[in-house]
Formats: sequence, C-alpha cells, structure tokens
Amino acid sequence: MITTTDAFLKKFPKAHIGILIIKEVSNGSCHDCLNRVRENLEEDLRSKFSMMSRAELRNQPVLRVYDQYFKLYGQNYPVLYQIESVAIKGRSIPIVNCLVTAMFIAELKNMLLTAGHDFDKVEFPIVADIGDGDRYYTLINDTEKLVCDNDMLICDDKGVISSVIYGPDKRTAITAETQNVLFVVYAPENIDKQDTLSHLEDIKNNVLLFSPRAKIDFMAVSP
Repeated sequence: MITTTDAFLKKFPKAHIGILIIKEVSNGSCHDCLNRVRENLEEDLRSKFSMMSRAELRNQPVLRVYDQYFKLYGQNYPVLYQIESVAIKGRSIPIVNCLVTAMFIAELKNMLLTAGHDFDKVEFPIVADIGDGDRYYTLINDTEKLVCDNDMLICDDKGVISSVIYGPDKRTAITAETQNVLFVVYAPENIDKQDTLSHLEDIKNNVLLFSPRAKIDFMAVSP
C-alpha cells in the first residue's frame, strides 16, 4: 500500500508511517455521537492539562518528540497549541465535517500528527520520502510551499500530498462529499508503533460512530 524510499529509511531509520483507509463513508457536518466524544475529550484534556504551563505541556512525552522534530525546522508543533487552546484557554474543538472532526479528536487525544485525504483524489501508489529542496505543493489554504529539506513527506503519482511541517495538500483534501478516505500518521523516532496502531483504531472507531456501515479497507504501520 505504501513504499518507503531509501532516502527516508536512511534519514529516519526508526520512524514509521501509519495508514488507514476507510471506504463507503456517510460523511456530514456533524453527528450527535461524535459530538459527545468531542465534548468528553474536551473535559478530559482540561482535567489533565488546564493547570499546566506551555512549557509543562510541551514536555509531555509524545508532544516532546514532535516539538523536537518541528524545532529542527524552526517551527512549532501545531497539535501542542491546539491542545493548549482546548485545555488551558477553554475553547472548543472545531467542527469541520465528520471525517475531519473524527481525525482531529483522535489527534488531540493521542497527540500523533495525522493527515487526512480523499482516497478517490489520491493517485496511487503512495510513497514515504523526504524533502530534497525541489518539491512544491499547494496547501489547503492555497499557499504554495517548498517542502523543507529532509522533512518527511508522502507523495502520490502526481506529487506531494502532505508533509510533516506544512501538512496536507489541497488537491486531495477531505470535503463534505468525501466517501472514501485515507489517513496518514507521521511517527518520528520514539513514537511506539503500538501507539500508532491504537491511534488508527481511535480514528476508525470515531468514523464508525457516524457511519456504522463504513468498510475498513486497510490499516497498518510501515515500515
């Protein structure tokens, strides 16, 4: 389902990628069951982290791994600030559409960086590779970006569909009309493979809440 280049394996020998494909999804703008999971997570995050400073939050084991990765590129890990927004500032987890919300809930719960794509817009095969100073792609906000040198990325047959630092592309973005979906988890060194699999399970279970007839087509960690 996904191949990994020699360059990726040389640069990130202890990293891995999680892949989840779900088909025949009934997507929508919101769903009561998913909203309850979202609200419960908000309460849980506030219970755990509301009294922490940003520095203390940044030092949580998983967040620390990603924060160190992002710092290599002069960036901050966005999930850290999203957790801070909910747990410390009391804001709600944003609702986009059910698929994106299902992914976002799991991402904030497990703190693992995840990209979502409309499966039908992806031109397989997909490849895990690294930036080489010559790969541009268009982000969801229509900004064209050059992938950072040596950043983890996923390409399909047409080009880059996501990278760690800049996130997913516009061409394969999930929309309200998406029926078949691909989720990709980027896991740098020191992220346990079992944690990644559990994260994929959480996304799957969130999707099945609002689309119980959806079909789990593929779920795995590579390499």
